Amino acid sequence: MDRADLEDLFAPAARVEVRRMFGGHGVFDGGLMVALLLKGVIYLKCDPETAPLFEAEGLEPFRYEVKGRIQAIGYRQLPEAAHDDPEVLVQWYGLARSAALRAAARKAKTSRRVKA
Repeated sequence: MDRADLEDLFAPAARVEVRRMFGGHGVFDGGLMVALLLKGVIYLKCDPETAPLFEAEGLEPFRYEVKGRIQAIGYRQLPEAAHDDPEVLVQWYGLARSAALRAAARKAKTSRRVKA
């Protein structure tokens, strides 16, 4: 899957910008990273509020190894149904965008406290 494929996949939900990163691609909406593609798997942004929905569907988190330890970050697999059904994609994309917005708000709040 390349940049154009990702743009086409997410088109029903939003006009996204795709950038190469981490040996894969990051998917951005208005400057917010909402998804990533690594090793042929698409992962959506999630947070403590949305993680239970991803877990209930059996969607695996993105994991990587650092210094012999497996780390997970706030991204979970895009459901297979979202690849074929635009309505399903829009639903899951909305969850990812909401998680990205909350993360950005937390980051901005922390930055204001540090500067004060």
